[in-house]
Amino acid sequence: MELYLDCASTTNTNKKVQDLYLSLLNENYASTGSLHKLGEKALAYETKARQDIANLLHVSYQEIFFNSGATEGNNHAIKGVAFQYKNRGNTIITSKVEHPSVLECFKQLENDFGFHVVYLDVDENGLIDLQELKNNLNNDVILVSIMYVNNEVGTIMPIKEISKILKQYPKVIFHSDITQAIGKVAIDFNDFDIATMSFHKIHGLKGCGLLYKKQKVTLFPLLTGHPAMNSLKAGTSNWMSNVSNALALKIELEEMKQKQSEIAICKNKLIEELKKINEVYINSSIDYTIPNIINFSLPGYNPEVIIRQFSNLGIYVSSKSACSVALKDSISTTLKAMNKPNDVCLSSIRISMDTALSNEEINYFITSLKQILKTIRK
Repeated sequence: MELYLDCASTTNTNKKVQDLYLSLLNENYASTGSLHKLGEKALAYETKARQDIANLLHVSYQEIFFNSGATEGNNHAIKGVAFQYKNRGNTIITSKVEHPSVLECFKQLENDFGFHVVYLDVDENGLIDLQELKNNLNNDVILVSIMYVNNEVGTIMPIKEISKILKQYPKVIFHSDITQAIGKVAIDFNDFDIATMSFHKIHGLKGCGLLYKKQKVTLFPLLTGHPAMNSLKAGTSNWMSNVSNALALKIELEEMKQKQSEIAICKNKLIEELKKINEVYINSSIDYTIPNIINFSLPGYNPEVIIRQFSNLGIYVSSKSACSVALKDSISTTLKAMNKPNDVCLSSIRISMDTALSNEEINYFITSLKQILKTIRK
């Protein structure tokens, strides 16, 4: 039996999306920037895809911009706002539990460009303190960036409440990385000024994403050159992927309600079984997280050894985010910010699902975990 439980890292590409991409690839390789008929046809495809996405998200098509994914989007959103509006103020705000592609932007702006950064604390559930946010808002603040759903523990941030607070500060631009939220929770794009995401998390193609930006917001350009049509950056449009990913988004949103209901039941069963194992410490709160992610720790055990043992049994899980692992971080900064003990922060395992597991699959996972704990040393 094989269980792919690393869907917060990436998902397989939907077969319909694959088929559409290959058909476009074979049909037309022209650039959307070309003035001939093939270029016009390519641009028409991409324009329709942008309109389709806008309709799905209930926004204007002029507010949708394609890019290479959330990492590019986060860099463009955060640095683009900071550089564009630095004459308005020098303070930017984020949380201590953001994705590395957000936190590293803030660190660079702080260390290399002199911006004053406020890193908001979180509670034991991974939620920011709204009062702390209020206490740090003033006329010098130009940007607040808070993720919608945390990629390690699955905590859903109080985005609507944050939005209401920030409406009292009209010059503050609100950005949210919605990568782990899209297709998991209902999102109201009126709540923020900029949103970023990657399509490969929702069965789309890798290396592709979008940035939503309200028309009132201007971003300082990070990549200059010859701009593609309706783009925020220079370069040739990856239009065939963009068209295919519009289909991926449509399918994901259509299936969201049913899938999330089924996964929630599965999550409760898994947590009940995990709690029966003495070595397990549950980090994801049922009350404040999406159904798809369960984060737990095995204090005293090496998570890399656990992950490899799981892999040998055909079960694929992760520890922290894939990006954090690539950086060779030994500790989960998210769990540390949640004031978890050091041995908990050092031994986290993340299960992330895209479909509900059957009872047989749940039993296989739990049995495998018990078997692994019996065969390895702390």
